[in-house]
Amino acid sequence: MRISSARAALVVAHPGHELTLTGWLEMVQPTVFVITDGSGQLGRSRLHSTTNVLHKTGARPGSLYGHFSDREVYEAMLRGEAGLFLRMALELADWIALTDVDYVVGDSAEGYNPMHDMCRIIVGAAVELASRRRRPVDNYEYVVTGPRDDCDAGRCSGTIRLRLNDDALARKIETALAYPELSAEVQAAVRKDGMEGFRHECLHPVDNRASWTPVGEGKPFYEEHGEARVASGKYQRPVRYAEHVVPLRTALWKAIDRRIGVPAASKAAGPSSLQPVGGDVRLA
Repeated sequence: MRISSARAALVVAHPGHELTLTGWLEMVQPTVFVITDGSGQLGRSRLHSTTNVLHKTGARPGSLYGHFSDREVYEAMLRGEAGLFLRMALELADWIALTDVDYVVGDSAEGYNPMHDMCRIIVGAAVELASRRRRPVDNYEYVVTGPRDDCDAGRCSGTIRLRLNDDALARKIETALAYPELSAEVQAAVRKDGMEGFRHECLHPVDNRASWTPVGEGKPFYEEHGEARVASGKYQRPVRYAEHVVPLRTALWKAIDRRIGVPAASKAAGPSSLQPVGGDVRLA
């Protein structure tokens, strides 16, 4: 199946993540779901800026589109409100099953931001449920904040890998710089790594049940960041992996498995219907 003709959806935790994949957005014109409004600590939504990006690239907003503030989902994680995240997964699963989507792309779980990791869990659960309802739907992730050395060097195995030509790359940079809330970050990245750091876009196949787990005695960056915020008086308490994220993930998958109605030994992702791309996909 050709990637350019396959139906796709993108699911991101925060508005602005789509800037990483604007070449792919132009090529595939997916439906884009955004969990929060990106308001953060300042309380100002940046959803309108993402809407402009989607309009420019030909993509379209999905039904779940910035319905929650960052504070609302953060507090829901602290309170262990699994029902909120289950409703997101069920809404997404319904849409996937009804619209004959071939594959879904979502944030990767990196231990950087708890909502990024919850986004990965929500996408996996939705794809699993939708695949059981009709036919297998492929699940992909992309690097949000982690190292992209393998992507840039072409070492990523089994990925959908896009290499933007100069015109597509220029449009990508222009679009990112025109995003007011993130333009300073984009300028800093261009100064640090040059434009070539934006040329490659890689979508990595991922198991539906994949999520971030600590290595050894390590803990996620978001715990350290949250602790610093508590010390400065900006947070009352941080989201923690073991205390908050793991129970939410467990509760969400228990609810999904009850709906699937299959024994634990059978809980595996369906076979892939999209074949990995050999070499780069070059965008005009």
